[in-house]
Order: sequence, then structure tokens, then C-alpha cells
Amino acid sequence: DKHLVLPLLEFLQTQGCYEQKSVLRAKLALLEKTNMIDFAIDIYKELEGKEEPPKEMMELRESVLVKMQTLIEQAAPMVEFLSD
Repeated sequence: DKHLVLPLLEFLQTQGCYEQKSVLRAKLALLEKTNMIDFAIDIYKELEGKEEPPKEMMELRESVLVKMQTLIEQAAPMVEFLSD
């Protein structure tokens, strides 16, 4: 699972075993394959030293948010049933 690799990269980053930018690039490459787009945007900003992410990242963020809202709406009846 890609999400389980993130703590390993965090550990490597704190240990200083590898160049900081190399670890950040690895994190970004990993996150680009997930829906963790806000985290990817933060890593991009830190890596590139920019205030704004690329347009493509913002478009992906919007699509992830739409998908998340759709899933929340689809799951609402089951969540309501289980909360009673």
C-alpha cells in the first residue's frame, strides 16, 4: 500500500540519511498516485519554493473533492442506518 510508505519516507527525512530534496521528490512521486492531493501540494510548495502549485495539481484537487463528496452522499444512507 502506497500510504504505508509515507511514514518510512518521513523517518528517512528526519534521520538525514538522504538529501532533503531527494526525499521530498520521492514523497511527491508517491503522493501523485494517491488522492492525498493537499499533502502533495504542500510537498510541491516546499520542494519548489513556490506559493502556488501548478494548474494540473489544482484541477486534480477539484476532481478529488468532487469524488469525495459523491462518495459521502452515496454512503449517507448506510451511515445514518448504522448511527441509529
